[in-house]
Amino acid sequence: MKKIILLSGIILCSVVATAGEVLLRFGAISDNHLDRTRPATFQRTKQAFELFKKHNVDFFVDCGDVADTYQPDMFQLWRRLYSEVFSDAGTRPDFLMIPAGHDRIGTTWEQGYGDFVKLTGSGTVNPVKCIKGFHFVSIAQKEKPDILKQNLANAATGSPAGTPIFVITHYPPMNTTPGTSSASGGDKNYRAILNNYPQAVVISGHTHTRLMDERAIWQGEFTAVNAGTLAYTDNAGIANATERCYSYDASIWEVYKNKIVIRRFNVADGREMYPDSPWEIPLPFQKKNAPYSRENRMKNFPVPEFNQETAVTFHPVRHSWDRWGTLNFPSPENSRSLNRYRLVLEKCNSDGQYDHHGIIEFVRNKAAGKMECLSFSAGYLEPANYRFTLTPVNYFGRSGTPAHGKFKVRKVPWKEIKNDYVPVVFSGRKEGQKLTPDSEGFFSAASDFRLVLPHEIIERSIQDKKKLIISIGIECIGAGNPARLRIVNGSGRIVTLDSICFRESAQRQQYTAVFRPSNLQNYSLLIRNGDPGKYRFSNIRFYLY
Repeated sequence: MKKIILLSGIILCSVVATAGEVLLRFGAISDNHLDRTRPATFQRTKQAFELFKKHNVDFFVDCGDVADTYQPDMFQLWRRLYSEVFSDAGTRPDFLMIPAGHDRIGTTWEQGYGDFVKLTGSGTVNPVKCIKGFHFVSIAQKEKPDILKQNLANAATGSPAGTPIFVITHYPPMNTTPGTSSASGGDKNYRAILNNYPQAVVISGHTHTRLMDERAIWQGEFTAVNAGTLAYTDNAGIANATERCYSYDASIWEVYKNKIVIRRFNVADGREMYPDSPWEIPLPFQKKNAPYSRENRMKNFPVPEFNQETAVTFHPVRHSWDRWGTLNFPSPENSRSLNRYRLVLEKCNSDGQYDHHGIIEFVRNKAAGKMECLSFSAGYLEPANYRFTLTPVNYFGRSGTPAHGKFKVRKVPWKEIKNDYVPVVFSGRKEGQKLTPDSEGFFSAASDFRLVLPHEIIERSIQDKKKLIISIGIECIGAGNPARLRIVNGSGRIVTLDSICFRESAQRQQYTAVFRPSNLQNYSLLIRNGDPGKYRFSNIRFYLY
């Protein structure tokens, strides 16, 4: 039973219920990235609505980036899919949605947000609602933080002590869920405001964090959850990460008197991820006992383990230009807790001794199967004998029992291009000024900047009809590390960009990019930063393949 009283513009909500009664069931999605050129994006949003209908939600939220760019017809499509799936207007669930940066790419913030509100039927840019006795407040990207501050204060005044207040944002609060440690991923103003509201439960998007990632829920001064994405994982171009893949994430939340249960789903098949262990948030919130705090997760979360009999075998790949070899092995025990594999490589020298060669980390963006296969991208190894240690690592950095093995590289199918290339760096993603290094060779950058690739090497790649491999060391100081990379030029096709990364020190990574240039336009490596920092480039090598 709920009680709602409106007093001086503040909605007062209260709930009377037993501990076992579901007071509210709602869905959460984010980052649909609807695009008229990619009909598959339509299907994933429709599947999310069908999931919500199947589970009879009372309400749902969408955390922004509904369209990939400013496309008013995609706002209309969102509304049409909603109306088609929930065809009975009398039983149709209410929703709360906010616009975000992608929804206005190609126009002004004012026009983008205005058309978003009008065509989706969201009501306003920063909607506030009380659903079955629970407050939902929101703030759209680029809106003034004072809006959030005032709406939270009103919600707190209108809620009984200990009752959760749901906060819908696009940018997550800074230093909470994955990808939020810099200004390009997290919002410090949100964090400062929310630190004063332990009853706040924040639902955000933006970072394209997978819901299978156990770090997508965080507890500190309050609770934060990333809603995942209905588009793609944003791992491509990030050091130690896998290549981009499509995502089908949605969640269904059940609010009880004494807890919140969060169930994670794949909308493509409607299956629940880990149905035996959904996330459960005890109510009322108590920081010292919060189960999803970093401290408690480090202590209690399982560690993946190889057993002593685990055999890892190396297989060369002879007919693929973006993969050269694979490691094959059975999945470790407690594989659900697996975040990545750390491969430490040693190379045999001419004296028969093994020297440290590098550390490669394979981040997983899908659940482990019975057998695992890790692919090496072109450009990492030279002919030699190697031995390795393969260690499974959980989401919170704890390592399990490793496996060991050896393999031999007899020859490599690429040829190095001799060059005397000196790094040429410009600020910005497209336009910008040429940057000058300091006396130690570091370039200072406030945000994104570009390393321009040498024209003569692009020309040779085209003339010889060969793929181009670029291997480059990047040292970062004072910035988010490691850096994100992208190939800049619409004609270029990136196949492998740092799906594997050699870590030679705490601040230096060796990246490898493989692509086929198609014309003599300018090609660049875009270094996506977001925070001020200093960068130095070294060991730059080019190969034809």
